Amino acid sequence: MIFNKNTKNISKGMALGMIATSIMPAVAINENVEASEVRSSKVVEVTCDALNVRTGSSTRYSIAGTVKKGTKLEYISTCSNGWYKVKYKGSTRYVSNKYSRVKNGSTSSSKKVEVTASRVNIRSGAGTKFSIVGTVSKGTKLKYISRCSNGWYKVEYKGKTRYITDDYTKISGSTISDSIRKVGKVTASALNVRSGASTKHSVKKTIKKNSVVGIISSYSNGWSKIKLSSSSTGYVSTKYLKLYAGDSSDIKVSYTTTSSSNKPSSNSKLDKVLSTVKAQVGKPYVYGAAGPNSFDCSGLTYYAYKKAGIYLNRTSRDQAKNGKHVSKNNLKAGDLVFFNSGTNSIRHVGMYVGNGKFIHSPSPGKSVKYESMSTSYYVKGYVTARRIIY
Repeated sequence: MIFNKNTKNISKGMALGMIATSIMPAVAINENVEASEVRSSKVVEVTCDALNVRTGSSTRYSIAGTVKKGTKLEYISTCSNGWYKVKYKGSTRYVSNKYSRVKNGSTSSSKKVEVTASRVNIRSGAGTKFSIVGTVSKGTKLKYISRCSNGWYKVEYKGKTRYITDDYTKISGSTISDSIRKVGKVTASALNVRSGASTKHSVKKTIKKNSVVGIISSYSNGWSKIKLSSSSTGYVSTKYLKLYAGDSSDIKVSYTTTSSSNKPSSNSKLDKVLSTVKAQVGKPYVYGAAGPNSFDCSGLTYYAYKKAGIYLNRTSRDQAKNGKHVSKNNLKAGDLVFFNSGTNSIRHVGMYVGNGKFIHSPSPGKSVKYESMSTSYYVKGYVTARRIIY
């Protein structure tokens, strides 16, 4: 469309109409080119009466919502065409820079990331491939900056921007659970709720069709972190949810029940796991082996749970993402126990079998054996524990 001289006299009150009807010309956009990184100290404030929030950085993208004058959205970055990338109802969205402005301030200044595991590594980037720059203990609270697309938190640590996994942390202060503004209705006949954002993670629960869950956040891999109740969260595939506006009061969940004649009980599965791991005592350690004649540490736990029909991640570090966290004082037979082997990260795993003992495949030249949890080496190296069957 060609603009004439009178175009500049259009009032700000018509901003919504302009955006909604796509009067602005289409622009060729490289959405990957951004002028700045996410900074929690900045917000985007709406300056017109009403402004459309869109799924992409131009008017050719669909409208995801509308915000009023004075609304402050969490600023993520500025796109190459000047539009702002913002956080809106837990998702990444876009608004026109013509009717909004970036200001200092924060939509979540009271947010803290609180550590829930015994010890958690702080890294230089948002993933385990990045270097470890420190370790924090349970209860530590770090200043929240933003949430990355893979679920990791960007935090302030010793005056610098660092990253920490969301697997062993929670948001305190202005909590995520208190800010549910979107819910999802289950469209599948039965939907598995998992302990992490992919099918490689264990199934925690299965919910029925038409259950309504709270949406905490949605990830770029097609998964969402959901709220089931005031104390229960999990992860599901977003494609089986019909999303719409709502809050925690809309949550209504029904769980599936399976006849004991069709599915082994948790106790029978646990018995199978324990009998399997005990039967491996005496077999040699071989790096990379996962049975049946030899094992490395995570290969042993992987093998034992596989025999019960439960598939864990393959390495000790990744198995620490399976199941749910349990404290050292509440260990039960079948729980996985993790150690750092004198380093700053998880390097070893065994299976607790009760009476203060665990079974593990120690190291080259040794065999699968029982070990006391009170052995000084393992007391010093203990990191965390995970319960797989619960």
